[in-house]
Amino acid sequence: ISLTPPLVLIAISNASQSHVLIDSASFFTLNVLSDGQGALSEHFARPELSSEEQFQAVRVRRGNRGVPWIEGCLAYLDCDVVDRVAQADHTLFIAQVEHSEISLESGRPLVFYKGDYWGLGSVVHSRQHR
Repeated sequence: ISLTPPLVLIAISNASQSHVLIDSASFFTLNVLSDGQGALSEHFARPELSSEEQFQAVRVRRGNRGVPWIEGCLAYLDCDVVDRVAQADHTLFIAQVEHSEISLESGRPLVFYKGDYWGLGSVVHSRQHR
């Protein structure tokens, strides 16, 4: 939502295990999945799995704060929560990016749209850089 300072926004269901963890720790890592990781996203969306069970089948390395960085992702953003906004059955967490790393893996990001996973296609408009 901002470049200076670098801010991101995530919407997390109040019923999710992630909500409790993020709300209590006040920091999190965003793992930017590639368009080949749709099944992995589905795995993490399973509400019957605990956080420990979700990560048991996944290769990770630890970021600066010990938070899991999922191997094979396109990027990692370590974030500090700066604000919370309750909206219906979700909380919007606004966070400042404190550290980021772009993977050496190449690929395109995974996009969830209209109930399905999509990859980004070709450029539809190029901005003229000044």
